[in-house]
Amino acid sequence: MTTFKPTQKVIHANAGFFAGLSGVKRIEVMGHSVSEVDRPYFLEVVRNIDIPRVRWKVSYFGDPTGVQKQVAAIGIPSAQSNLRSWQTSRQADRLPWRHH
Repeated sequence: MTTFKPTQKVIHANAGFFAGLSGVKRIEVMGHSVSEVDRPYFLEVVRNIDIPRVRWKVSYFGDPTGVQKQVAAIGIPSAQSNLRSWQTSRQADRLPWRHH
């Protein structure tokens, strides 16, 4: 895929960041489509983590089917991921503030 982003240059320039992800146990993706244009970044994250140890929480907007496919395409097992509607996440985040 050709994009305007210098993806490989960005990944290379941030190699230290990606290498430092080895101890991560939880990754939360909020407000991101996990789409093909950013797949190289996610693949680099996946290359630098201990996949069986990391739990993913992915908030999405709209239909979950596409996000499920994208998450699987970058190598995250469904057992390791929790997909949550952005609308549901936002409502849950507001609940404590509703109590007076």
